[in-house]
Amino acid sequence: MAANHFTENGNSAEYPIMHFKLLETFGGKRLQSPHGVALTPNGDITVADRGNKKVQFFTWSCRYMTKMNTIEDPVDIIPISHGRFAVTDYENALVYIVTQDGKIVKKIGSGNLKGPIGVTTSEEKTTIFVVDSTDHCIKIFNTQGKQLGVIGSHGNEKGQLNLPSYITINSKSELVVSDSGNYRVQIFTSNGNFVHSFGEDPTMSDFFGNITGVAVDVHDNIYIAGENRINMFSPGGKFICRVDSEDDDLGTPLGLDVTKRIPSEIVVSDSTNNRIRIYEQEI
Repeated sequence: MAANHFTENGNSAEYPIMHFKLLETFGGKRLQSPHGVALTPNGDITVADRGNKKVQFFTWSCRYMTKMNTIEDPVDIIPISHGRFAVTDYENALVYIVTQDGKIVKKIGSGNLKGPIGVTTSEEKTTIFVVDSTDHCIKIFNTQGKQLGVIGSHGNEKGQLNLPSYITINSKSELVVSDSGNYRVQIFTSNGNFVHSFGEDPTMSDFFGNITGVAVDVHDNIYIAGENRINMFSPGGKFICRVDSEDDDLGTPLGLDVTKRIPSEIVVSDSTNNRIRIYEQEI
């Protein structure tokens, strides 16, 4: 059981103690260096299986469904609409819009992307936000491939980014970004205005080394993968608890997604151990 709980400035009243338990582990020989993960509307689990150069699909009960071999270097994935998915291809600097059976519907970002990693969409599924890590920014496209704008620039000031990696969107349509090279998380409006950031506090440095995946739950609490652990923060950036425990032997967590229900369930790719792990909040 992951029962590790810490508070900032001794404040435990605002955020009650939360516990998570390891619910499922799967993958093993089927996966090789899994990166991004995403839940479909019906609860299936999609995995950007980077080491095997494919995207794989599993049921919520962890049974293998199918795979697509269309994309050479899949790093992250997000469902969009009509059974289609947006998948980032880091090596080829593209985002592919594909069907579950691997049919390529659209290639996005040719000549505009340098090193795409994380991807998410607007609630309406009409806008795609791509973390271009090599270009230190977030690039915005519509589903037809037209670039609509850029968020951020290279640097360490508020609103600037340094080798960002993953991204998600909360219930306010705000973008939550792991600003990995600056060891922090930043939040922007969907049109690019800086909202706030957290992680810069030296007392929190143990939580923000090598941060990668980010996800939010139904209450907009923020989950961050990094430093061989998964940490849970309030929407404003206050540390709530550690999700996993040391006994879980979590290797290198990368992609994250969280169910939008109570109790929350967290799906994480454990890349170095070639597996997917599912945690459940204990009520």
